[in-house]
Amino acid sequence: SHETPQMIELALKHGIDLFSLVRKTTHKCQPLDVGIFGPVERRWGDKCDELTDIGLSVTKDDVIPIYLEIRKEVMKGSNILSAFCKTGTHPLN
Repeated sequence: SHETPQMIELALKHGIDLFSLVRKTTHKCQPLDVGIFGPVERRWGDKCDELTDIGLSVTKDDVIPIYLEIRKEVMKGSNILSAFCKTGTHPLN
């Protein structure tokens, strides 16, 4: 699951209704897998390839900084909305 107790509490505090999508369903039911987590995974692979090509490797000390860099590139409101549109699952508001 991608939700945490803190995220649920924050959503409820701000009047945001949450609903869960069934795991392992088609991409139409998983817009963030299509528009966010898939691109993060692909970008991670690209970054590892880039480092390998110049003779470097990813160490355990590199994982978090690299992930945060990729997350900043991908995790944008416009990408999230686009993901819902691509799968035909549009947010209510």
